[in-house]
Amino acid sequence: MILHVEAATGDYDGEIDLEALVNGDNVTNEASAHMALVIKVAQFALGAGVSFDDVEPKHIDDGSGEDLDVSGNDDWILEVAQLAYFLKVSIDRRDDEDKYYAYINGNGWKWTDFDALKGEVEDNFHQELENDDYEEFGKEYMSEYESESIPDHLEKYFDFEEYGRDEAGEYNSYEWNGKTFLFNN
Repeated sequence: MILHVEAATGDYDGEIDLEALVNGDNVTNEASAHMALVIKVAQFALGAGVSFDDVEPKHIDDGSGEDLDVSGNDDWILEVAQLAYFLKVSIDRRDDEDKYYAYINGNGWKWTDFDALKGEVEDNFHQELENDDYEEFGKEYMSEYESESIPDHLEKYFDFEEYGRDEAGEYNSYEWNGKTFLFNN
């Protein structure tokens, strides 16, 4: 996970390896991750010949080709540190990490409450929509949530794909890394 930053003048770009930062010996909690990132940003500013406040975030590269926009927020250093530390200690698998990136990207960086991120995602996550297979989603949804089911001999006349699209439309749908994640409204 790489944070891309630039000097306010736009003449000087840099990268901060967030995984290496949070895996460092001095990072034992969110506060120490924040302090380590402040130091890295200060070093970047010094190298760019600008003041600390003139360093602006561009995006976070998640390592799979997707970029999370982190611009437009005054508390970006704290929130980037919170996200990096959170992903270090709270996520077991890459698939779970994608779910969090999708949620942040879908809601917008500056609207995300990073202190409550895990609870929000876990409380609101419905499911991953496998390969955008709305037909399978429609079948699963009907069998799980509908009290009436279609008799087997009539199933071939029912458009499960269209039904799946309609039902999926009732959720917030966020894309990340070629996957679709459905979250409750």
